[in-house]
Amino acid sequence: MVVLLYKSVYVDYFHWKSEKSSAWTTKTSRNSNNTFHDDDEGKPKIEVIEILPNCGLQTICSDDAFPIHIYTGKNKTDFPKLCIMGKYVMAFNRTAGGRGINIAVIEPATYTILTVKNFDTYEYNSSNLDEWLDHMVRVGDVVIFFTFDEASKKLTKKTRNLLYNMGSGKIQDLWYRCQWYMVTQKGIQGITPYEKITYSHKNNWARALDDKLCVPFQITGNPIVSDDLSNYQPTFCNTLLLSTNEYTEYCNENSEHTRNVNYSNLKNQTQGSHRTTGNRLID
Repeated sequence: MVVLLYKSVYVDYFHWKSEKSSAWTTKTSRNSNNTFHDDDEGKPKIEVIEILPNCGLQTICSDDAFPIHIYTGKNKTDFPKLCIMGKYVMAFNRTAGGRGINIAVIEPATYTILTVKNFDTYEYNSSNLDEWLDHMVRVGDVVIFFTFDEASKKLTKKTRNLLYNMGSGKIQDLWYRCQWYMVTQKGIQGITPYEKITYSHKNNWARALDDKLCVPFQITGNPIVSDDLSNYQPTFCNTLLLSTNEYTEYCNENSEHTRNVNYSNLKNQTQGSHRTTGNRLID
C-alpha cells in the first residue's frame, strides 16, 4: 500500500509540473484530495520542497485526521521542517520559515493548506502577528504554530493572551530560546491537546521538538484547570536562585505577579541556570 501511495503522489506531482491548472491536487495517504491554489502568475503560492507519504508516520491517520511532522531545529543553523498531508512546505531554509514563530493554516472542509507564514518575534514587535491572526485566520481553521531559533524577545503580552485564547496552555512559559509548538483550531474551547514546549538552560537552545502525529480536522479542547500555586511557591521561593533579585517579585505575597504564575514551570525553567531574558504572561 505504501508503494502505491508513494507512486500516486509522484504521478500527480509530475502531472502538475507538465500541465498548469487552476489548482494542484494530490492524493495523500488519508485518501482525500487537498489543493494549493495558484497565484496570478499560475505558480503555487506554497512551495512543496519534498513529498513524503503520510509525513513519515508508520500508521495511516483516520479519515477525520491528517498527518503532520514538526521539527523546530536544534539551533539557528539547523533549519525547521514542516510536513502537512505528505508534503514538506517548510525545510532547508527555502521557504517562508525562519526565526521567530512559523505558522501554517489549513482549511479543514476542503483539506486545503491556505498559507505558510513567518513572524520574526525576536527582531520585531509581534503586533503584526496579532493583526494577521485577527483578520486572516477564520474560525474553524486549523493552525500550526512552531518556533525556530528565538521567538520570545518581542512576543508581547497581548500576543501571548491571543495565543492563549486560541488554545495555548504553555505560551506564557515561552522564554529565551525555548522550543514550542501548538496545533489548534481557531474558536476552540479550552486548551488544545497538541502542544509541547522544551526549556533552555544557560542561554543554550532548548532540546529540539521532532514530532509526527495525526491531527483531527475538528480539534476538541481540554478543560482549563488552574494549578494550586501553594504546592510550588514555597519550593521555588526557597531555592538559591533567589540570591539574585531576578525572581524575587514572584515570591512577594503583596505583588501582583504572584497571582498568575505557574511556579512548577518557572522552577523547571530556572533550575540550573540564571536567566536574563524572557517575558511572563501576567495580568
